[in-house]
Amino acid sequence: MKQIELYYFWNNHQKVLLDEYFLPSFISKHGDEFRLIGIQLESAVKEYDFRTPGFRTLMAEKTKRIVNILKTKTDQDFLVISDIDIYFFENIFEEIYKNITLNLDIVFQHEHETLNNKPVVNTGFMLLQGTEKTKRFWQKILEQFENWANPDDFINEQLFANWFLQDISFGLFDKKIWCYSHGRFNKNAILHHANVTKNVSDKILQLKEAINFASNS
Repeated sequence: MKQIELYYFWNNHQKVLLDEYFLPSFISKHGDEFRLIGIQLESAVKEYDFRTPGFRTLMAEKTKRIVNILKTKTDQDFLVISDIDIYFFENIFEEIYKNITLNLDIVFQHEHETLNNKPVVNTGFMLLQGTEKTKRFWQKILEQFENWANPDDFINEQLFANWFLQDISFGLFDKKIWCYSHGRFNKNAILHHANVTKNVSDKILQLKEAINFASNS
């Protein structure tokens, strides 16, 4: 099997997460199973904390980059999209390959338990297949950013992804692909995604707690 492309998005405001957590933990646990592709998001906005206008701008740019990446893919291509507020405890290849064999458009992290009998998905770590459905899904999300009338509303790509799940075939990673919103820490996690945070300092604190929890479990 050819290398799986893993795209990660970062900006200078978050670079400490990339340099001290994401990359060192990933590289130490993996060989040549993945081809890492870093994409720097550039924005004139200086404020990137959660729910700020800068955060909204950054998520719109991330979505546009995903749309452009998918334009180069076919339904024979699978790729991973990742945020960088993630720490890897183990090699993730087996879990990714298992989900590739399901032949779904997108596999998401599970944000938390179901809401109104519907899964709430997290877009911080995803496996995408380059199908036409996947491409239309992300194009539709981008159009929401471009056409949203009120600049003061809080919107992000995860909100829209949950709106349009009916448009794709999708699955959820096993809880070993963990995010904090699913219940703080998981002793069986092979990665930890530091979500439910306001800023980079919060993410660093949470990742340190996750590492400490894992080392004592």
